[in-house]
Amino acid sequence: MNLLSKGILMTSCAVGVLCTMGAALTYQDIIVAKSKTPIENATTACIFISLILFGIAIICVLQSLCCFCSNRVLGLFISLFAGTATLMITIGYAAFHKPELDRTIPLPFMGEWLFGGIMAGLGAFFMSILVTVS
Repeated sequence: MNLLSKGILMTSCAVGVLCTMGAALTYQDIIVAKSKTPIENATTACIFISLILFGIAIICVLQSLCCFCSNRVLGLFISLFAGTATLMITIGYAAFHKPELDRTIPLPFMGEWLFGGIMAGLGAFFMSILVTVS
């Protein structure tokens, strides 16, 4: 795998971290609240699990820049972490959009950040699959 491929993988994972952090920051009132509904707990958990998985993916790519790592192994690790992060952020997105009619959310709202995380995760996942099979 060349340096450009690793850079693209790292960039897509960094966008995933950025979008997940954006979602967490816009959702911080709910995150720090003492009493949360089960839906809010699920959304919060999915956000932080996704953030951790995107972070691990970035660490794997950075490690492959410093030390030798097989392209296939790196591609499989990034596929695993990016795919799972995308699944978790999608679950968080679905839980967040459970109808709550009494609440107003300023733009950009958390759903937009979560959607960005979904797209970043899919990009990292498909790029890692491409790297694995090439």
